[in-house]
Amino acid sequence: MLLLTFLFIAIFQTGHGQIVPSTGHQPADHTSLLLQVQNYLLQLQSSAADQKQSLMDIQASVADLKSKDAQIEKNLTQQDTTTSSQLQFLQQQLASAGDQTANLTTQLKKLETIMNALQMKNSDQQILINTAKSSLDVLSSNISSISSRLSNQVISIKSLGSSMKQLEASVKNTEIQNGELKNKTAALKLENALLKKRMDLLIKLDGFVAYQSSWYKYISQPAPWHKAEELCQLIHPQAHLADILSQAENDFILGLAPTGTNEVFVGGHDIVKEGVWKWTTGQQLTYTKWNNGEPNSYKGMEEDCILMMVNAGGAWNDDSCDKSYSFVCKIKG
Repeated sequence: MLLLTFLFIAIFQTGHGQIVPSTGHQPADHTSLLLQVQNYLLQLQSSAADQKQSLMDIQASVADLKSKDAQIEKNLTQQDTTTSSQLQFLQQQLASAGDQTANLTTQLKKLETIMNALQMKNSDQQILINTAKSSLDVLSSNISSISSRLSNQVISIKSLGSSMKQLEASVKNTEIQNGELKNKTAALKLENALLKKRMDLLIKLDGFVAYQSSWYKYISQPAPWHKAEELCQLIHPQAHLADILSQAENDFILGLAPTGTNEVFVGGHDIVKEGVWKWTTGQQLTYTKWNNGEPNSYKGMEEDCILMMVNAGGAWNDDSCDKSYSFVCKIKG
């Protein structure tokens, strides 16, 4: 039925369509008509195939459009989500900006208050500056006056220069004289101190005998050597067992011993180191008067102290420090 419909449409489109009465007889161009119908059928088949391909292309396009539409919808959804997030962020920033604006407004008001106060201070300072300028003008005038006076004083000072030089020369001469007087005064003070020292010493030198610049005292009470040194200190704080520095001093000490005295302790000893003889002052012996064969530490005994042998002309012997003998104390001058 559909084929006949297309056939009639084709015949009418070509202008050959006509109504043939059904008489039982075929027209003369029946064969030509069939050929035309066959051609039209072929054209219709070709057109149907083209339309089918077009339909398939349209379906493919529709499917592609649906896919693109889905992708576009997905992209729009994502963009909507992103836009929503950005909108929320912008709203937060807007709120923060509002807070900052409020803070800035508050600070601006504070700055306005400070500016007003500074303006008032500037006004006060300007008044002070004007007052200071006036004072400076007065000071400038005073300085000019003082400068003039100073100039006059400089002239006076220059005129006094020669007089000052003369005074300096006189002062130098006076200083030299004062130096000489100071030296003389110092020498006198030292001499007075020495005299006072000697006077004090003489007052305390009861029983001491002077020889050269020292004083000596013979003690007849026998005592061991160490005890004798302590007794000398008790008699006078500057006294020690006598050290002997020369033959003359040895002879003087020998003369202090009364007749009948045989031995006298003096200050020599080798207590610290055997064979190294020293005086109680710590000074090593520079003068000696050992008796023949002395010192000898007789029979191996410890004989560490010097004993003057009066009956041997003042010769020395080493003897035990623990024995007791009379002794001689000495105060060095």
